Amino acid sequence: MEKIDELIKRLLGEIILKNFEFLLGSLVTINKVKTDQNLKETKIYLNVFPVEKAERVFNLLNKKTSFFQKMLAEKLSFRSLPKIKFILNLGFE
Repeated sequence: MEKIDELIKRLLGEIILKNFEFLLGSLVTINKVKTDQNLKETKIYLNVFPVEKAERVFNLLNKKTSFFQKMLAEKLSFRSLPKIKFILNLGFE
């Protein structure tokens, strides 16, 4: 599962970087990806800087979840792609 998590983390980071020039003047980092053993859900743990813009950026990413699903599906050859769930990390890890 670790390899799948790393692959999703890398691809999703590239997709975010290429398609979202953080118009909101923010930096988004994916600090952890955790996929269920049954491949039903992938939790994407995010940090957003500055923290004051975190909620706004988080809401934008959540609105685009289907876009991210589609882009990942084009790059991965899974029979069934796990559902993406973004989780905002307001702490520092």
